[in-house]
Amino acid sequence: ESGATFQMIAFQNGCTQQIAITYYRKAGGIWFSSKWNAVTAKTDLQSVNTGSKVYVAGGGTCSGGPAPIVNNTITRSVQLEVAPEIKPFTVKAYPNPSEHQFTLILDGASNEKVQVIVYDAVGRQVKKIESGDSFSPIKFGEDLKVGAYIVEVRQGDNRKTIKLVKQ
Repeated sequence: ESGATFQMIAFQNGCTQQIAITYYRKAGGIWFSSKWNAVTAKTDLQSVNTGSKVYVAGGGTCSGGPAPIVNNTITRSVQLEVAPEIKPFTVKAYPNPSEHQFTLILDGASNEKVQVIVYDAVGRQVKKIESGDSFSPIKFGEDLKVGAYIVEVRQGDNRKTIKLVKQ
């Protein structure tokens, strides 16, 4: 999701160092929180592990003697552009061969309309299915006769052809 917001709050008071990280969805809601508090509906500060350092400008140091008491908090929010993960378009059919019906599963599908065209062994179109839901299995074949079929699955610019056998 592009346009999401990453927020990091760093806090230092003397030797006390705390941090809170939140990744907000562009459409609302939270993708990630380092320590979500459901009561306050925000990310709580949490202590930084010993040996780790959160450097906050003007926050003082913890080495050699008592640290100065300085209370500083820095908050930064940035817009992140995240490239979407692109999966290859694949079509799986099962069972194959089948005595009754086939189930098609699309992977790497988009929200575009899906079109399934079934051809018999001599290339005649015997069935056409259109579906607006590319994320649900497509079941068909009860009405097909025994024989071999070529099935073309189309979605936008994507095309896959598979061979199915009805027994």
